[in-house]
Amino acid sequence: MGLDSRRSSDSKQTVYIGDSTTDVLSMIYCDFAIVIKGGSAADRLQKLGYHVYHIGDEDLSLLKSEELDKLRFVAVDDWFDLLSVLNHDC
Repeated sequence: MGLDSRRSSDSKQTVYIGDSTTDVLSMIYCDFAIVIKGGSAADRLQKLGYHVYHIGDEDLSLLKSEELDKLRFVAVDDWFDLLSVLNHDC
């Protein structure tokens, strides 16, 4: 999927990377958020009713393309996982 394939030819998308509750509002209002595990952002998003996919715990390759298009919040362990998400190698 990659982020480029998710955007139309003339629209721009925002990606936010964060880990704490102070990042949650920005994550909600961006197009795609990457949550660094170990912080409080994933728990707060889940308490607010959002689903956070956890790389390593959930295999994103099993999701259907329409589910991938709706994917907004992904939790990663480290920068290698982050690159995997951006390149959609997970």
